[in-house]
Amino acid sequence: MQCINKWIPTFDGCLIHCQVEGPVDAPAVLLSHPLGCDLSFWDELAAVLAVQFKVIRYDSRGHGRSDSPEAEYGIDTLGRDALAVLAALNVKRTHFVGLSLGGMCGLWLAAEVPELIERLVVANSTPFIARKEPFAALAARAQAEGLVEVARTMIDGWLSDEFKVREPRMTNQLKTQMASMSVAGFIGNLAVLRDVDLRDSLRAIERPVLVICGAQEHPALQMAAQEIAEGVAGATLNTLEGAAHLSSLENPTLFNERVLDFLSEPDRR
Repeated sequence: MQCINKWIPTFDGCLIHCQVEGPVDAPAVLLSHPLGCDLSFWDELAAVLAVQFKVIRYDSRGHGRSDSPEAEYGIDTLGRDALAVLAALNVKRTHFVGLSLGGMCGLWLAAEVPELIERLVVANSTPFIARKEPFAALAARAQAEGLVEVARTMIDGWLSDEFKVREPRMTNQLKTQMASMSVAGFIGNLAVLRDVDLRDSLRAIERPVLVICGAQEHPALQMAAQEIAEGVAGATLNTLEGAAHLSSLENPTLFNERVLDFLSEPDRR
């Protein structure tokens, strides 16, 4: 078993913090978190997977202990960061699990570097966001006010009411974590959400894909999950009860079980 931390320079010199745990020679799985979080988002899933997988998780640029360049990022930026992490760790093939922003990164990798991805889990994500206007206002608010109130509003909107009552401490931790981001990193990642368009990439994906969506997710993202499942040949859509946008936290037992079962299946393709 291993548990190591590394800082890996990516294509533009940005340092990406990553953590590796699990058996050294086991199949790899790369975990990518949503906006406003960091690699600790995956603590429970990593503990489950590290029994039989080499688990690699990282702070996406603009988050956690990674650098936060002052620039607008693109989905290709995040994808190339992930490629740099895998190359530095000499990983030639990996499973990938991503939620929301992390799921977008997984879709990009599966379409652009298909030989790299073994199996892909895309949770609570979308290939495209039609409404562009809110992103400029959100960036301006963050620039003018900081992220405390932005984080409160966003996290409250992502979680089910039941979870916020049941887990007030975790809810507050999520708000604090987003609020602690650099404004530059937050705005850089907003640009990814504003500009991402992976709709034409879906049909290029030929690897097994599990799409996960919370039953209490926003209707637009429920439709997006259906779009991904229908756009990728052979993809499977799984809806989690008792969960909204951060489904891996709201129903971790079922989420982790579904992911482990999927990644452990023999490849029949």
